[in-house]
Amino acid sequence: MKSNLLTLTRVLLKNGINLGAGSKKRSSRLGFTAVLVICFIPLISMLAGFVSSIYDVLADLGQDGLILTSGIGMSALVIFVFGIFYVINIFYFSEDVENLLYLPLKPSQILGAKFTVVTLYEYITSGMILWPIFIVFGMKSGAGPLYYIYAALIFLLVPVIPLTAASIIIMVIMRFTNLFRNKDMFKMMGGILALAFGLGLNAAIQWVVARQTDLNQLQRLLAGGENSLMTITSRMSPVSTWAAKSLVDSHTLAGVLNLLLFIGVSVLAFFIFLYLAEKLYFKGVIGLSQTSAKGAVLTGRQLERVSAEKSPVRSYALKELRILLRTPVYFLNCILVNFILPVLLLIPMLSRQQGIEGLQGALDGYLRGGRVPGMVLGIIFGALMFFGSLNGITSTAISREGHGMFVNKYIPLSYRRQILGKLIPGVVMGGAGMIVLVSIATAVFKPPAHLVAMAIILGILAVLFSSLVGLLLDIKNPKLNWDSEQQAVKQNLNVLLNMVICILAAGAAIFVTYISNMGLWTAFAALLIGFIIIDVLLYRLLMTRGVKLIIQLED
Repeated sequence: MKSNLLTLTRVLLKNGINLGAGSKKRSSRLGFTAVLVICFIPLISMLAGFVSSIYDVLADLGQDGLILTSGIGMSALVIFVFGIFYVINIFYFSEDVENLLYLPLKPSQILGAKFTVVTLYEYITSGMILWPIFIVFGMKSGAGPLYYIYAALIFLLVPVIPLTAASIIIMVIMRFTNLFRNKDMFKMMGGILALAFGLGLNAAIQWVVARQTDLNQLQRLLAGGENSLMTITSRMSPVSTWAAKSLVDSHTLAGVLNLLLFIGVSVLAFFIFLYLAEKLYFKGVIGLSQTSAKGAVLTGRQLERVSAEKSPVRSYALKELRILLRTPVYFLNCILVNFILPVLLLIPMLSRQQGIEGLQGALDGYLRGGRVPGMVLGIIFGALMFFGSLNGITSTAISREGHGMFVNKYIPLSYRRQILGKLIPGVVMGGAGMIVLVSIATAVFKPPAHLVAMAIILGILAVLFSSLVGLLLDIKNPKLNWDSEQQAVKQNLNVLLNMVICILAAGAAIFVTYISNMGLWTAFAALLIGFIIIDVLLYRLLMTRGVKLIIQLED
């Protein structure tokens, strides 16, 4: 069983990231990966610096363990949310399950291999969160070798429980797919329900914890020292607290017991996953690739409206948008992410009224602080740019064509217009997500009207910047060799690189507004003029160099 499990895992990984490409392609991919690693170094350094500074404060209070519980809990939450997307894509949208059923493989081997693949992908995300925290905490606390051994074991096991929870939620929902005629629609609805359930459960847990913890209790725990604040996080995530306590007490018997408890629960969760998956998964996935069509007779007026002459660019953009909306993988990963992540960000804030009031007071204080408001606007602009980079619409626009890219050479539409038609959906959907984020933030924090107007104007420029950079990246290095839609989106490095570039640009904007001590209106003018110029230059580059790259691609 172990041999088949490992072999299948390697095959799934190889198919997912195209390790079988030629030497030139492999070297190009390795270079591309190296660039990504270099781009993430500043972000990891910032996290490490923050942990180092906050450790000194908490260690003086005897609450340094809170760093570990918070870090592990945050990593588990991120794994759970991203895991929903990974599980849907790899378990249901990879379109390899029905082929695997004909092979001499046990159900547990197929499920174990897919779960392992998802876990390996999650190590990339969790590693960027956990290892800076683990290393800085270990160095600051003077931990011994046993601490780092415990940390490695915990890192390997942290994804198991959140991925088990995400998988079970999705399998329960997708189990009923065969009862519905329009399976593409239900796959999308299943993904939405899974996300809503997961986010709702997380919000409910945080709300209950917030209700059970009053300010006086916090003050008593804070004054008590000896990592007493870890008892609060244990109510929200007891498993994360066991892992954190094993690290804090790695030199004692208590550390060993907490580690064994964490390992035991993680192993139990995996076997629960295998048991429930064998009951639910295959009944929900068989026949999932089948679709149905509904014939409709058009009236004369409807036929006239459908066949009326329209702008070629508009028609092409609408075609792209319809594909994004109708294809479950694209809908979940490119459309839905615009609206889910803003809600996810605000859930911890909405769970505590005191936290909202505190942020409202801090915002009001900064805006009255003379030169500081420029930094506030820089942070808002940076946040909007970050969220604008997450949808992957333009950074996969060429890749989504796949092996059918040659068709674009023959359609009666110039490459300039095709590029514009692929750019518009990214700007429209990114703008819609930006408006949702600004609207929610406005309702929660109640900022001044002029600040909201500034945020919307700068948000449009941020979305345009992200869309232009994403499309340029995908034209330069498209992923056309794929067998399922999820490979074009979820395993496309252009999405990640676009995110990194936007994070760096956002960080530069925040740094400039901070270091120059700009006022609110000065910062607005600087960001407005600066990014108008940058967006215009990127657009011209897209319409010149981008066209040449597409021509070379077709040749």
